[in-house]
Amino acid sequence: MSQLAELKKDILRLLREDEEFRYAVAGLIGLEEILRRLDRNESELVKLREDFNKHLELEEKRWEEERKRWEENNRRWEENNKRWEENNRRWEENNRRWEEAYRRFEAIEDALRNLTDTVRNLSVEVAKLSDAVGFGLEDIARTVLPGWLYRHEGIVVEELVREFLFVEGEEIEVNLFGVGSKDSGKMYIVGECKSRIYKSDVEDFTKRLEKVRRVLRDGEVYPLMFGYYIHHTAQKIAVEKGVKLVASYMR
Repeated sequence: MSQLAELKKDILRLLREDEEFRYAVAGLIGLEEILRRLDRNESELVKLREDFNKHLELEEKRWEEERKRWEENNRRWEENNKRWEENNRRWEENNRRWEEAYRRFEAIEDALRNLTDTVRNLSVEVAKLSDAVGFGLEDIARTVLPGWLYRHEGIVVEELVREFLFVEGEEIEVNLFGVGSKDSGKMYIVGECKSRIYKSDVEDFTKRLEKVRRVLRDGEVYPLMFGYYIHHTAQKIAVEKGVKLVASYMR
């Protein structure tokens, strides 16, 4: 029998007969299992530590990214605050400008109100002056025109007066009106006085003249306008409308 076989035989006998030996071997067998398990656990712990370290690295990277995002957000908030402060400053400046503009507008409004009152009063005074000048001009026309009509047109008329004619229920005022004759034919002198005669004045006069002609059908109507100044635009349309324009300086 080989030595190994003898050794195994002795070990088995000792396990049966020697309690102390048996416990010692059992302890050794348990310790070996524990060591094997410890080796496995150590490997698992090493792997777990590696996984944990990787996880820590990922978390650190994530927290670093979060920190950078927070820093970027803080920077943006600071920029936005600066913009809001600048906008508030501009709003305050605009409000001051609006208040100043409103004060100026009120001052201008007061000035315009005063100017309007002044112009209104001036219009009243000018109207009074215009009436005075108009009546003065009519007096000149009544004195000058009968001789002028005779010398230039061969029309004989005794006098020219202010007259009111009624045409289809409408009252029309004529500054210069007179009944005369030319070559034994009846002539109606229908005229108007204006200190300054413009195109629009001639147009207005011819409109009233059209109405007047309706009630003066038994004679020839001689229309004329008399004034201190005759604008060149009035001359052209007067020729077109058949209205004679006479200035006060004409003889």
